[in-house]
Amino acid sequence: MKIHQGVALAIIGGVCVVLTIHLLSLMSQTRELHASLEELQEKQTLIEEENRELEKDLEYLSYPHNVEKILREQFNYKQAGEKMIIVIPGE
Repeated sequence: MKIHQGVALAIIGGVCVVLTIHLLSLMSQTRELHASLEELQEKQTLIEEENRELEKDLEYLSYPHNVEKILREQFNYKQAGEKMIIVIPGE
């Protein structure tokens, strides 16, 4: 009977070791997943902010007079018949 008890204890001990190793592996994976989740959440926050800025730009540029304003400021745009005066600052 003692032999059977020893075998049973050895099997139970072996199962406990295997389960402990598996549990430690799962805990390590969980930590890695939490770190990845935090990183992805930070990226999501940045992308959402960028999206809000792009939506503001899109709203602003949906009005033709705003597009014309940018063209005039950045690209020296003028309409047909308009004259352009370029002012060169003095020294």
